Amino acid sequence: HHRNPFYSRPLKDSVMRILSNEKVYSGKVFNLYKTNLKDNDGSRMLRETVVHPGAVAIIPLISKNKVILVRQYRYATGKYIWELPAGTLGKREPPLACAKRELEEETGFAAGRIKKIMEFYTCPGFCTEKMHLYLAENLRPTAQKLDPDEKITYKAFSRSEIRHLVKINKIIDAKSLIGLILWLQKKI
Repeated sequence: HHRNPFYSRPLKDSVMRILSNEKVYSGKVFNLYKTNLKDNDGSRMLRETVVHPGAVAIIPLISKNKVILVRQYRYATGKYIWELPAGTLGKREPPLACAKRELEEETGFAAGRIKKIMEFYTCPGFCTEKMHLYLAENLRPTAQKLDPDEKITYKAFSRSEIRHLVKINKIIDAKSLIGLILWLQKKI
């Protein structure tokens, strides 16, 4: 088996053979690879893949029926959006440690109890980013410790307010929709 260029283990179920793999961009958060593949039927394809270290998102419950969202400017959308607190994994950082760190940095709260809900790929068509979703409860105030390039505010929202924001398309990023819809449906 050929090794997948983004992981340390061989792809067991892959029918693809890597013909060439070139890093075309190296950035602060991710790298971009251009990979030529050959299927076992002989067909060839080109894939461009963003290789991302992974990330966490946290559903911080200030009470049973209130959740904290953060508001920040997202350049890719061209606007400020409300979303779940989230952040990119540091090098060899365990997702749980990252979730605790990001919650405190972005909201100024630490969780008395935090549990993993699920993992999912954010954009598997072109990106390796795996998101680890956590539920944080029994919050206690600490201090907001934003990164120098972050301008984030936060606010608590009730279930009815979240339901309304989702309905009128004011919550627009996938990680927040997944987490908040699970919370609204009382699945977590």
